[in-house]
Amino acid sequence: MKVNYLHFNKIILIFLTLVVIPNIYSCRPRGYNFAEVKGYPLTLRMLKNDYVAHNSPPSEDELAKYIMQRISKNKYKSKRNKIYRNLATFYNGFSAGEQLDQPTKYKAAQSLAKDILFNAKCFHLDPYYFTGLIQTESIYFDPFAQSPTNAVGITQFTSLALLEANHQLGQFGIKKAKQEAIFFYNKIFTNCIRPNWHPLWNRGSVYRQLRVLKTNPSIALTYGALIFHENLSLSGRGRTRKPVDLYRKAFNRYNASAEYTGNTDELLAHARESFYAADKLRKLVNKIRKENGGTQVKLLPLTGKVIAPSKSWFSF
Repeated sequence: MKVNYLHFNKIILIFLTLVVIPNIYSCRPRGYNFAEVKGYPLTLRMLKNDYVAHNSPPSEDELAKYIMQRISKNKYKSKRNKIYRNLATFYNGFSAGEQLDQPTKYKAAQSLAKDILFNAKCFHLDPYYFTGLIQTESIYFDPFAQSPTNAVGITQFTSLALLEANHQLGQFGIKKAKQEAIFFYNKIFTNCIRPNWHPLWNRGSVYRQLRVLKTNPSIALTYGALIFHENLSLSGRGRTRKPVDLYRKAFNRYNASAEYTGNTDELLAHARESFYAADKLRKLVNKIRKENGGTQVKLLPLTGKVIAPSKSWFSF
């Protein structure tokens, strides 16, 4: 039998063009020379603010119930079970032979809730708005989500967002970011996240780093919290104390692809969905607490509380 090698080579070329190369160069905006891109010049004055906007955070149980409520909105049972299975596999060591019953689903949702609250606390983010952002990005809290534009993971990271996070963590030193920002974020990672943490660039190429963010929701949440905190710091340069105004700007900045292309409708929809999710969470928490006689959650002006009072805070 005679093999048509020309036809075979065409198939290989099409596969490389449509599948391999887009995944390696995931969502790189046109006109960007990655060797020349620098991180945002964040100063201590911009970074040191507390961004908690509600008087009381949700508990793990309350947030877990909300996560389960939102997952149940997916009309396809197979997709709902897939999300629970992915969460349970990563957080709770769930195996294929086990039964995906209600206690297993709740335990998986509770583990995700614990991770969300933990990262919000470390980066001094408002847990309601941070949860709203995660829900909007991942649709139904799918830990292994991937968008048509190849944004990956529960916080929908692109190569550009990854590069920005690596800049602020000091991959290229003070050539790409300010020294005080590098110290600030490394302090959060070593003091709050994990003392022996290792930056993602140790994993190798951008493709491998994005692969980690896609398959490890815990790391994806931490890096997403870093970028969201940076967006709030950039959005707060006008020193507004209105959380809605500040978080709207941060939501828009997080959706970098729409901001870059100037897609106003997509930016407005992204911010609206994030605020809607935060409001639904707040209403559910208040409903639960009303039944149990707990403290009602209210939106407050930003306090302006400083979380890094002086440069001595940076001493390692």
